[in-house]
Amino acid sequence: MFNGDTVGLPQNEESVNSCRGNRNVVLEGTNDYRYILDPQGNSTGWHFSDDGGRTLTNEGRLQALTGPDGSTLPSGGTRSTWPATVATSSTPAI
Repeated sequence: MFNGDTVGLPQNEESVNSCRGNRNVVLEGTNDYRYILDPQGNSTGWHFSDDGGRTLTNEGRLQALTGPDGSTLPSGGTRSTWPATVATSSTPAI
């Protein structure tokens, strides 16, 4: 498990997997509490390793989406006022 945080905020509910074609490529997703410091409130974190998980190559938080009504929808969490169409966003995968 990775934690690239440098300010002491937790990351939990980790999900980790490696690429079938190259086991050195490891990607992890987390609830990232650094969202407290993010002006957009993005709380879905990601961590990337290209050496089988021995070291952390890169990390960050998924960016917010623009909702159908033009509002900003932060990554992670749910809000009852958000339409179900957010899940079908045309935003390209990273």
